[in-house]
Formats: sequence, C-alpha cells, structure tokens
Amino acid sequence: MAAGRGGTAPGPGRRPRPRPSARHRRPGGVRGRVLRGHRDHRRGADGRRTVPARGCRNQLAGHARTQRDHPQDPKRASALEAAGLQRHRLRSRSLRSVVAVAGEAIVDLVGDPGTATYRARPGGSPANVAVALGRLDLPVRLLARLSGDTFGRMLRAHLEASGVDLSLCVEAGEPTSLAVATLDDAGTAAYDFWVRGTADWLWAADELPDALPDDVVALHTGSLEPGASALEGLLVRERERGRVALCLDPNLRPTLMGEAGAVRRRVERQVGLAHVVRVSEEDLRYSHPDQPYRAVAHRWLDGGPSLVVVTRGGCGAYGATRYVEAERPAMPVEVADTIGAGDAFTAGLLGGLHRRGLLGAGCAAGLAEVDAETLARLLDEANRFAALSLCS
Repeated sequence: MAAGRGGTAPGPGRRPRPRPSARHRRPGGVRGRVLRGHRDHRRGADGRRTVPARGCRNQLAGHARTQRDHPQDPKRASALEAAGLQRHRLRSRSLRSVVAVAGEAIVDLVGDPGTATYRARPGGSPANVAVALGRLDLPVRLLARLSGDTFGRMLRAHLEASGVDLSLCVEAGEPTSLAVATLDDAGTAAYDFWVRGTADWLWAADELPDALPDDVVALHTGSLEPGASALEGLLVRERERGRVALCLDPNLRPTLMGEAGAVRRRVERQVGLAHVVRVSEEDLRYSHPDQPYRAVAHRWLDGGPSLVVVTRGGCGAYGATRYVEAERPAMPVEVADTIGAGDAFTAGLLGGLHRRGLLGAGCAAGLAEVDAETLARLLDEANRFAALSLCS
C-alpha cells in the first residue's frame, strides 16, 4: 500500500485494509449528483457545513463537500472525509454534537524558579482538555466534582469563561485537590499531590449518570486514581450502548498509582473499553518498561481501540490504526513550560476527529478506514495546537 504524507503503509505484521462498507463508500447515483452540483461544491468548499435555505426540501442541501470529480484535483477530499460529512448530513440542526469530558478539575500550584513563590493555575488533565475543546469552539460538557471553596470557584469561572458546559458537574462539599508543580530548567513539571479527602476523589455511584445525554458523541476521560476506577463503570455502560466514541488518556502519576503491576492491569482493562487512546511515551515507560511504544500500540489495537496515538514530547507523535500508521515531528517552539501540552494535543486530536465525522455511533468502522495521509494530518493538527500551549 502506498504511504500517505508522513504516513507509512502497514508493515508485514499488519492486516490488509478491508473493502469499504456500504456506509463509508463514496456516494453515487442521485445523492452523488446532488453533492457534486451544489454551488458551494463548485467553489471548492473546504467541507464546512452551511445552513439550508428556509423551506428547502432537500435534506442534503447546505452540506458542501471537498470531493471533486477529477481524482487528481489537489482539493479532492479523501473518501473518509467525504464519508464523515455524509454521516452527518441528516443530523438535525437543533442537535449539537457534544464532546463530554469526565474527571478531575484541580489547582496547580506552580513554583517560580529561584523563589519561594507559587502561582495558582487551573488544572487537572480532564479539565484542561475540556477548556482546550471550548477554545476550539467545540460544544463540550464536563463531568466533574467542583468544590465550593475559593479554588473551586476559580476553577468554575475558568471553565465557564472557556465555554465549558458544567450542567453535569457535581457541587462538592469537600476542598479542591491541589497539585504542587516544580519546573526543571527545560520547563518539565514534576508533581506532588494533596488529594486526601478532596472533591475529585470522592465520587458516589449515584453522582454518575446511567447514560450520557443523546447529544453527546464522544466521552474523554483521563482521570487520576481513584477517580479513574470510579469512572470506569460509565465507560463500560457507554461501550455497551455503542452510541459514543470513548477516548482515554491513562494519565499515569507514579506517586498516586501504587504498585506498577496493578496499574498495568487497570490500564489494560480500560484501554480495551476505548475507541481512541492517547498516551504519552513517558507514561508507557512507567506502565510497560522495556517495551517499545510501537509494540504496545499495536498490541492494544488488537484488544479494542481503533486508534492509538503516542505523544513523544519534542520527538513528535506516533499514531496507528489496525491498517496504517504515521509518525510526525513536533513543531519547534520555545518552551515556557510543558504543563497541559499533552491535554492540548488530546483536544486537538478530538477536534480533528469531530470535524471529520469520526465520533459517535459507528466510530470504530470510520476509524478503521482512516488512511495514512488523513492520520498524518490529524497528528499535525494536534501537534500545532499543543505547540501553542507550550509557548503560552
């Protein structure tokens, strides 16, 4: 198989790509003619969705597509991106495609080098992802326990200012969790946590929904323990329902995790529930020492996920499906600090999947048809967004 831009074809041990299902096959017949004849299509529209004219009876009208007639046209969309637009063509305009994020919202106390001064910054991996999604102008809803103390009010204001819907959040009576972050000369953070008896670690079963609202197309979680185990039941229920794309960041912190073997078993179990996994190479060195990141990614793909992405800091990012893989370099930036960079990458990745219609029911089939070129683009887009967080 020919490799795409920055991507590689499947190696000797990879599966051959299956024939496209009818659902993801390029449209033909009347529907294809309707799309090719649309006025925005003739202008080479970039796949954006427009609002149908009032009283228009054609349900396909207003859905431009970058699929042009000539196969060599540089603006011709991949079959996957065209299929993503088709999957959304009949969605009601009143039904927003929401990305839900579940997990902790904590405060980072970041030390100023050379002084005894600490700055309070909103944090927590899931909360960071939710904020980044909001800044990407995606509808996002957070499921978290927010304290009513001073730090909790600061977190709530920060989330709302970024457009995060807090309607699923629990008003907690416990204090806000704190993470004391120490930066080294390269801007890399090491953490000490103050979490005993705090809001994020005291989930009750009746505080979690039996099912997510119907407008949710994806659920991302990357909670620390013990919040991760408490949220696992929600992942199980949503995997059984099959309506929502599940995204996981194992987000390992050795000082909170306990014995490495138990951590590995939990990670393997939760990875098996997810459709998309974003993990850092640093986390893999802790959970799977002496195993190359590519080998771990390929083994995980055999057990449940349809897409695994490994972020490698300044070395870029690696992504793989069951059929193709790609590795892309990081953007060169002057690093202020690395706090939240992985979370920004996750948000950029989810944003790219959302724009291509690869979230929601049937996401596994769509992700299986991602080609190497599209995978490379997804990684590039996420790398660019992460780079913005590094220099801010």
